[in-house]
Amino acid sequence: MIQSKVIIVFVLSILFAIGSTKIKAQEKPFITHMYTADPSAHIWNDGRLYIYASHDVDLPLAEKGVLEKMSRGAVYALKRAAENHRKVSAVYIDNPLLDMKSWPCGLGQRSSSPDELTAFRKDCNITSDDQLRKFRNSPIDKVLQIVKG
Repeated sequence: MIQSKVIIVFVLSILFAIGSTKIKAQEKPFITHMYTADPSAHIWNDGRLYIYASHDVDLPLAEKGVLEKMSRGAVYALKRAAENHRKVSAVYIDNPLLDMKSWPCGLGQRSSSPDELTAFRKDCNITSDDQLRKFRNSPIDKVLQIVKG
């Protein structure tokens, strides 16, 4: 009995894996009362077979968004948070770049990255070393604006 359920789970897993090429989802869905995604089959010790799937809920969009970024991407998330604090409810950043003069510019304890420094100068319209030293547009320079929201 359990062996036949294992085979069923195996077959269902294969069908789910190749479903987009061989079986069209809209032809014979077995869950019809809600939208589902990412199904997985499980057999419990007592022999019960369950199909678990996530489901979509039709919710309105939030008035304020949550920004999530990592490393250099945090520069963009924090810039948006500083400039649009009324539209951002939270910022989640991991290992953020907070002081762009430190990297890629090399004006802190880290050495510069020539290619990244060239791109940085172009993105920020910096044409001289004096402008580079006076740059005050890093997230660390905008803390008060960022936390305002």
